[in-house]
Parts: sequence; C-alpha cells; structure tokens
Amino acid sequence: MLTSFFHWLADTVLALGYPGIVVLMAIESSVLPLPSELVMPPAGYLAAKGQMNPWVAVAAGASRRARRAPARRRLTPPGR
Repeated sequence: MLTSFFHWLADTVLALGYPGIVVLMAIESSVLPLPSELVMPPAGYLAAKGQMNPWVAVAAGASRRARRAPARRRLTPPGR
C-alpha cells in the first residue's frame, strides 16, 4: 500500500512538473496540511532516475520558501 502511494505521488509530481512543485510547496503554507516532506522526496527520486533536473527541482521547491520568508520576518516581533 505504501509503495503504491509513493508511486502515485511520484507520478503526480512528474505530471505536474516544476510548476507543480511550486504549487504543492505553496499549499504547505496555506490552510491544507501538505508537508514539503511529501513533495521533495519524490522530486529527488525522479531526479535520481534522470526524469527531472535536480537543480531545477530544488530551485522550484525553494522558490516558494524564499518568497514567503521576508513576509514572515516582517510579522515576527523583534527579539524572536
């Protein structure tokens, strides 16, 4: 059962491509609880198989975090 879930997840990430990684990482910071730990490992697996570029996958995963970080710093009180 876990193997079929992982294959489904990897197929979904592959079908959505790099923009899908950005969207799935954006969902992490929204109302839906989708941790990045479910998005990036399949991307790494696909990169190891040669189906995705590892550098582009990492950039796509980090792009959402980079845009979110300045807003988080503005909302955090000084001293924290």
